[in-house]
Amino acid sequence: MTGSDLIFVIGRQRSGTTVFRTLLTRAGALNCDEIFHGDLSAPHRFYGFVRDRVQERPELVHPQHHPRLFRDYIAALRRQAGGRRLVMDVKYFGLNLIPQREDVDGRKPFVIGFMQESGAGIVHIRRRNKLRVHVSEQISIATGKWSAERAEQMITDKPRLHLDIAVALAAIDRLERQDARVQTLLATVPGVVRLDYEDMFTEAGDFTPEVCAIGERLLGGSAVEARPANLRMNPEPLEALVDNHGDLVAALVGTRHAWMLEAAG
Repeated sequence: MTGSDLIFVIGRQRSGTTVFRTLLTRAGALNCDEIFHGDLSAPHRFYGFVRDRVQERPELVHPQHHPRLFRDYIAALRRQAGGRRLVMDVKYFGLNLIPQREDVDGRKPFVIGFMQESGAGIVHIRRRNKLRVHVSEQISIATGKWSAERAEQMITDKPRLHLDIAVALAAIDRLERQDARVQTLLATVPGVVRLDYEDMFTEAGDFTPEVCAIGERLLGGSAVEARPANLRMNPEPLEALVDNHGDLVAALVGTRHAWMLEAAG
């Protein structure tokens, strides 16, 4: 486990990156949020930094300058952190946003190389139940609610989805391919910690001792709280969330994905 002040939490939406990031930030790390998110109104996001630099030097808009800008961005975050560790949430799509010169097939993204050369702590979180990922994402899109820390922030009148079954099945396959591709990209990086969302919590809903230990090592020994700050957004059985649940069952029974119908959220 690295002693670097940089911590990258990698995953796809609805896979547990936010709750793990919050585990670290509650213990004192600087919350840099989803650093490649397109909403530039939040602080600490890379493209907000790019925007500000481009206002000073318009030529920096060209992507060839973005590797250098990313290094400057990290330096700026370090100044703001004042010695604290930086926790950066990187969604899959962000791994190859910054081009690497001569990387014509996209197999050596700049961000991956930066993580490796900087000796950063890297945690790759996946959620095995891709059906749950798809359903949770569709509910968040429909409601505009992606996370909650208090009961009053939860959706009280949650819509039941009518899923396009073909789209749902295609999403499961696509999400599994994404996991495999990212795992291949990270295979050359030493010290990557891999967590499965389904194994991160005890029956009581706390982080497992193993997850807490990982967090404390990333933070250089600082203690973390086992109780998650974020609530589970869609813990209900799938039949309570999906209007045409019977169609979903008919499509998945007898396939290698059938277990996803019964697994808890």
